[in-house]
Order: sequence, then C-alpha cells, then structure tokens
Amino acid sequence: MSSQFDKVPVEPDTRILMQVEANLDDYEVLYQKWSWGGITAESFIFPTAAVMSLTDEALKSLAASSPMVKPDAAMTLSRQDHFSFVNFNFVSE
Repeated sequence: MSSQFDKVPVEPDTRILMQVEANLDDYEVLYQKWSWGGITAESFIFPTAAVMSLTDEALKSLAASSPMVKPDAAMTLSRQDHFSFVNFNFVSE
C-alpha cells in the first residue's frame, strides 16, 4: 500500500517511536513521535502543496487546534519542497 507520506525524510540519528496517518481538520497529516539527541517531541507533517496557502502562523494555529498539542507548547515550523513539519511537545530526556 503506497502513501503520500512514504518519502518523508528522517534526519540521521532520529528514532521514530510511532507514526500514524490522520486528518487534522480538512488536511491529511502524518503524526510522528520521535527522539533525537536527548529530546523527545512530536510532529504533524503536511504535504507542502496542501498547506501552501496557509501562513506560518495559520499552520501553527491549525496544529495547535489539536488536543495532542499541550497548552503553551513551543512549536517549530519547517517548510521543505515536499513536506512541511510542525514540531511540538518537546521534552528533554
């Protein structure tokens, strides 16, 4: 079974703890929980083409609307050619 998320890049030394495809509002998203360098965090990964019309602030607000994102969680956003990553719920180990 092929998925649009089959080619999501993973940084070296990053360990994917879990991932699942889901919907966030009307957007298809890949949710990942991961660890890297003593940090555990979570990501919503969107196909960049699907969220091009959203500003960075709007994309972060969309992610923050999920009950998975802790209140007042710090977020980072990275837009790449094929995928856009909203990272949240950072915990230092």
